[in-house]
Amino acid sequence: MLAETGKGNQRAFNLLVQRHSPKLHAIVKRYVRSTEDADEVVQEAFWQVWKTAEQWKPGEARFSTWLYRVAVNRSIDRLRKDKRRSETAVGELPDMESSAARADVVVEDRQSLTIMQQAIDRLPDKQRLAVMLSTHEEQSNAAIAVIMGGSEGAVEQLLVRARRSLRDIYRELS
Repeated sequence: MLAETGKGNQRAFNLLVQRHSPKLHAIVKRYVRSTEDADEVVQEAFWQVWKTAEQWKPGEARFSTWLYRVAVNRSIDRLRKDKRRSETAVGELPDMESSAARADVVVEDRQSLTIMQQAIDRLPDKQRLAVMLSTHEEQSNAAIAVIMGGSEGAVEQLLVRARRSLRDIYRELS
């Protein structure tokens, strides 16, 4: 499909966008913390795909990994340019209603999720991105290294530091 996009096939490009856009938007939104910024970053990333699809070399990396890398770079640029940080709305947390669950357990779980999201939000940008790619997107350390432009060992160390920081921040907030 990417080869067809490289030849200017709009239909193939539209299929790529449909296939990869929802997941890409989700990770970018978690990183830039704004729906509007995420919309723009995803659009810029796909514009880059459209412009450079003919240069794609199969076998170097998976398309999705390359696409994540483009989007992450655009996200980092946007965060540098726009120093503003949005707070995560509690309403964006998953709905944990259960007819069998007791209200106090649901409230406690929501509070724990809110505190954990606040802890993740306090991480330095690179640590936050590594944690999101690892946990939310279930990317391997090797894939994260490609996306972030580092080595697998550096990603492992980044995740170790992030988890340590998360424990400390979580304790502080709870």
